[in-house]
Amino acid sequence: MKSFFSSFFFSLLFGVLATAAPSNIEALALLRGPHYFFAGPEVYHLWRERAGGTWQEGTLSGVHAGYDRIRGMSIYWGVDGYWARGELNGSSARGLPFASQMTDSDIQGRLGYTLYFRSIGPITLSLFIGGGYFCERNSFHPPSPMEVEFRTSFAYTAFGGYLRLYLAPNTQLGIDFRAEFPVEGHCTISEGVGENKEIKLLFNSQTQYALEAPLIYFFGWKKITWGVGLVPFYRYRHYGGREGFPFDFFDTRISVAGGRLQLMGRF
Repeated sequence: MKSFFSSFFFSLLFGVLATAAPSNIEALALLRGPHYFFAGPEVYHLWRERAGGTWQEGTLSGVHAGYDRIRGMSIYWGVDGYWARGELNGSSARGLPFASQMTDSDIQGRLGYTLYFRSIGPITLSLFIGGGYFCERNSFHPPSPMEVEFRTSFAYTAFGGYLRLYLAPNTQLGIDFRAEFPVEGHCTISEGVGENKEIKLLFNSQTQYALEAPLIYFFGWKKITWGVGLVPFYRYRHYGGREGFPFDFFDTRISVAGGRLQLMGRF
């Protein structure tokens, strides 16, 4: 699935670059301000697979909001975060049923510089470094064999790039990529209803990835440039296996594919 989404995003990028042009688009683009505030609901399908054969899948929904400051040949900064919850179902390698409620939350800040390419656009490319904090709660309930909660969390550093180009005077396409590097990631297992028993396991840090392709239509109202759009995305999380006590942490891979509706204010 990861290779399919990568091929889709890069094919889309090269196809647009081959047709982008118009100087009149550049003139209109520069009239708008550099401050982007955005928010909207998002929904995604999640597939979770653990070494040994255990798997789960389901749909999560929530909200995503943030801010970006983007102006060509200038400092870039931004911050965003999301929260989502949904039900997962699956089974163990021995066929035992698993059911749980999954909750994802993430917040990230970024700082970088925006390049401006006038001859093939206009196109801006914001390159950045940053950091954030991610938390995942997977709370198992009947018919699962045990009622336990796995809380996986970590701080991380990040780098990436946000590309923005105009397909028409009021239509903007983006190609966004982020790579994230967990710092001392761990999983806390809470077991026994009301017994407050916890086990903390470390996992080997692996690179996490995110790809997005926002398509936004802008319009003016009340002296502010507003935008509405659709943002398909793909996220990949990998928690590497690691020996531990009283038991090992099993290698876990999570793939997420979905989209969000986005309302944006720009000035």
